[in-house]
Amino acid sequence: MKCPKCGEELDTGMKFCTRCGVNVDDAIKELAEKVQREEEEQRIAQENKKKEEEQKQEELRREAERIEKEKQRLEEEKRKLEEDRIRAEKEAQELQRIREKNAEKERLAAQNAEKAIEVSENTLEEKEQIENEKEEINHIPQNKTQNEDRFKQSNQKKVYKRKSFIRRFIDRLILIIVLITLIIGGVYYLNINGYLPEELSEEINGIIDQSKEIKSSMDGEYKKDDKSENKTDEDSNEKDNSKWKVENDIEAEDIFDLDDYVSGIIIDGKYGIIDNFTGRILLDTRYEDVKIVSNKIIVKDNGKYYSLDSRYQIASEVPEATISSEEIEYIYNTNDNRLYVLTNKKTLEEINNHDFHGHNSHLNYDGIIVKEAIINEDDITESNSKKSIDYEDIKFTGKCGLYHHTERNFICECKYSKILDYSDGFSAAKRDTKAGFVNEYGEELMFEYEETRSVHSGCAFVKQDGKWGILKIED
Repeated sequence: MKCPKCGEELDTGMKFCTRCGVNVDDAIKELAEKVQREEEEQRIAQENKKKEEEQKQEELRREAERIEKEKQRLEEEKRKLEEDRIRAEKEAQELQRIREKNAEKERLAAQNAEKAIEVSENTLEEKEQIENEKEEINHIPQNKTQNEDRFKQSNQKKVYKRKSFIRRFIDRLILIIVLITLIIGGVYYLNINGYLPEELSEEINGIIDQSKEIKSSMDGEYKKDDKSENKTDEDSNEKDNSKWKVENDIEAEDIFDLDDYVSGIIIDGKYGIIDNFTGRILLDTRYEDVKIVSNKIIVKDNGKYYSLDSRYQIASEVPEATISSEEIEYIYNTNDNRLYVLTNKKTLEEINNHDFHGHNSHLNYDGIIVKEAIINEDDITESNSKKSIDYEDIKFTGKCGLYHHTERNFICECKYSKILDYSDGFSAAKRDTKAGFVNEYGEELMFEYEETRSVHSGCAFVKQDGKWGILKIED
């Protein structure tokens, strides 16, 4: 038998090594434990290696699926691009045909202009001829009757040529108007189909939007003036409508904010679009949903999503994959009196650690909407320095307020059942059964309505007596 430590030959039954003095039994036990540990480590290493291989296989499978989906998406885009190319070629051919036709009309117009000039010159020559004939008449009295006849015939020819010149001038004017109309129509057609450069398209859409706003304002003023002219003294005693821009006679289940110009409206469970300044329906209420995605209005119809053009009409289909966006909620936890940011109803972080500059949609106003809730510390899990929570474990109280994310303080505490983003210096809010507005100092104004919505250009949708109208907002 050999010593487990130094390898010295030992006699049978010896408990201690004569060379190194180690306890042979302890050394054998320690060696066995070492071998066992090495085997265990080897087993764990093999298991980890197996798990890594399985993870790699899963990643490769997911990557293959992603590549396949990307391939399908690229093929679909290629197909659409090919369709757009064919359509663009057809439109280019049509435009070329229109240009050739317009060039022909311009050529004819130029010929008509030359003829008109010739007619003018002939008119001058005839005028000189008439003057000469008059002189001849004055100098030859014996042919007076004959000369008078000749003078009348010359005058008739002159009147006829003048009428012909006016008629040609009117024809040229009509032709110019037609050409201008064709040019404007062509530019508008190219704009709505997206064939113009982006900068030029934005300029044109800006002009169209400004025109709409001016028209909407004029329509609203016309409606107001028309009502004020027809209002009797008896009506004035019954109700003061001076505060209403559009009287509250709109029947709808709900009206909700979209942008500065239009709002969404729900009638009989169907969605549409209504003008913020005139109360006119711009898109019929027949859709499944209306929402804002990346500052664009999107509607849902028969399970598919569509974008709208500048006239708020269906423009083109939008892939459903592009509709989803990051969801962010701000929560005030009454358990620890701290503010948290909840992303996609899962990831949790304290508001002091949140990067507001990474979410530009929250930087156009100072107030952010904060929901009051109860979060137990035991429900929060932490992994890789990131906190997460199941959305079901958050107990919301149904109250909300506004928080100043730059000055780090509350504008108004969480005491409202509903509150909207700041717009035009006001935030629409509802407390208990009354709704009104909160200004930038947290002061309540006009809390006397059933529902209120965001303020745009001094006006807002307001619900009173079960019906909606557009109210003038005054601080």
